[in-house]
Amino acid sequence: MDKYQIKQNKIGKRLVGYQVVNTETGKVLKEWSVQSGKGEGVFRGRRIENASKNAKNYLQSLQNKQAVAGDIAEYNPETGLYTTPDGKSYESIDKARSTSEEARRMAELEETEEKTEAQLGELEQLIQRSGRAQRQMAERVGARQQGQLLSQLERSILGTGGEAQTLEALTPGIQERAERGLLDRLTGIEAQTAQQLQQVPKLAIGQATTMAQLGQTQQQIQDQMRRAMMSQETSRAQIQADIDRQPEWWEGIVGAAGTALGTAVGGPVGGAIGGALTSAFTRKPSAQRTSFGSGSLPGTEVLPGSSGYNIT
Repeated sequence: MDKYQIKQNKIGKRLVGYQVVNTETGKVLKEWSVQSGKGEGVFRGRRIENASKNAKNYLQSLQNKQAVAGDIAEYNPETGLYTTPDGKSYESIDKARSTSEEARRMAELEETEEKTEAQLGELEQLIQRSGRAQRQMAERVGARQQGQLLSQLERSILGTGGEAQTLEALTPGIQERAERGLLDRLTGIEAQTAQQLQQVPKLAIGQATTMAQLGQTQQQIQDQMRRAMMSQETSRAQIQADIDRQPEWWEGIVGAAGTALGTAVGGPVGGAIGGALTSAFTRKPSAQRTSFGSGSLPGTEVLPGSSGYNIT
């Protein structure tokens, strides 16, 4: 049922006029008389025709105004104002529309801000998880490679007639060098993680006042997330590359043991090995430097003659 309708006003059975009424409240909004001296026209038939036409035109104007307002506001013919769903009234539909659009934009902006804040939190967590994963990977590989080196040295020394005491004397130096290399890599990972975390506050949305600006912020967050995930994969690839490279540092140590044992004729075997290993220890590795600035680190390579392995 339409909110506004035309109603015939009668006294008894006699038509005295036409009315446009609010069907919800029963209130008469406007009325046109067909009575002599009150209606438009000399003759009754003309007055009835004019009153009916005026009522229809008025009703049509109300319907047109409401059609223009749409769902934005409701036109109130009693006040001549447009009332929006939040209860506020405006003199024109244009003003009501612009205010409604601004409210909608602000609501969307607030919702997007909340989503962006949540993404910033996810980014921080992702960076922290990536840093932890890289540290665990470096520690795991370092331990495995140190054990592999010591096993290779044991075979090289004992297999060529050396003594267990010689291996025991060399083990602390091997472990110390490996620990320094691992510390170097862990320090690099910590620095990289800290640098990435420092970038997060720069993405703060306090200055973003438009959807376009928030969209740019969200894109930057997504880019940072991808970089954080890529850094973990890059670290894994770097360690794997070090393993596959078989740098000469390890080769020098193992080779030193064999050379010293083969040439220590008439002298203390341990002393000859120690001198050769000292030379190997003090020689810089030839592997390329990693993004952490550590070079080819002990605990991240494969020994010559071994089958190698892939990081898991």
